Amino acid sequence: MAEKVICKDLKEVLDAIEKGKKFILADTLATLDLGGSNIGSDGAKYLSDSLKVNNTLTYLNLRNNNIGDVGAQSLLDMLKVNYTLTNHSSGTTYYPEYFVGSGQCSPEIQNAIENELKLNQVIKLIIDWPNTHFSLPPKLIAQVNECYYCCRNLPNDLVIVLVRHLIISYKILHILF
Repeated sequence: MAEKVICKDLKEVLDAIEKGKKFILADTLATLDLGGSNIGSDGAKYLSDSLKVNNTLTYLNLRNNNIGDVGAQSLLDMLKVNYTLTNHSSGTTYYPEYFVGSGQCSPEIQNAIENELKLNQVIKLIIDWPNTHFSLPPKLIAQVNECYYCCRNLPNDLVIVLVRHLIISYKILHILF
């Protein structure tokens, strides 16, 4: 099996994609703007594989990259295991449309990606919640995910309250038992 390259910047990422190399994003990258880089569906797949194990990147721009449904589906699958990517730039501005960009994939996949990004926002809000100094166990994250999907048509503020109550219940049970 080929060794993975560690990419520290945009140039190294594009070089790895162009050469078809598997790569890992350096832990120092919090944002990555690949907009207009024409990475295609293969590049989206390589990037998705890398992001499945990345927990530092929070913003990714993939507009105008001709990734198609296959590349977008790879990104959607990645978002189901990567909870740090929220597409918030510095500050609090949220850019879901920059993640894949309209017209690069089917509306169904685009909507599913936007829902995953929203879920990541909810999880980030909970993790960043004051006095939360523990990591969420995978089983609880799965329950948060279920709660979010059951309530996704409700206003975000209400979903956050419901999910926070789930977290509080977990904390109480964790302390008692």
